[in-house]
Amino acid sequence: SSEADEVATVIELVRAAGWEVAADWPAMQKLESPNLSDEAKRALTVKLENAIRAASFFWYMLPRTKSEGAAYEFGFFRGIRDRDPHGFTVVSGDLLALGRLYPYASGKAVAFAEHLEALNFFCRMQ
Repeated sequence: SSEADEVATVIELVRAAGWEVAADWPAMQKLESPNLSDEAKRALTVKLENAIRAASFFWYMLPRTKSEGAAYEFGFFRGIRDRDPHGFTVVSGDLLALGRLYPYASGKAVAFAEHLEALNFFCRMQ
């Protein structure tokens, strides 16, 4: 959550490169609130999960601190797309920090040490 502004900037750059963004996490995060009803929380969850289902690939910008949300979303995507011959994951950031294991586990993951390298990868693909 502390990196929402950085992620929002990257999302705008990805859009400017011609990509459609299925799930705009920082925009969705602004809708979250401790005061939401259970129904509203479920609706946001369904919206996010449907966006992840629709995505061809998932870019996991590794957070600098532990994040339950990021780990859940990454796992949710992998559960759907690892069986799909066209689905793949891009991981960027410090893979060695925080004892992370799961980014290594995806055989279809393309990994970059820096987020900028991943952004350049997407720009070249478009």
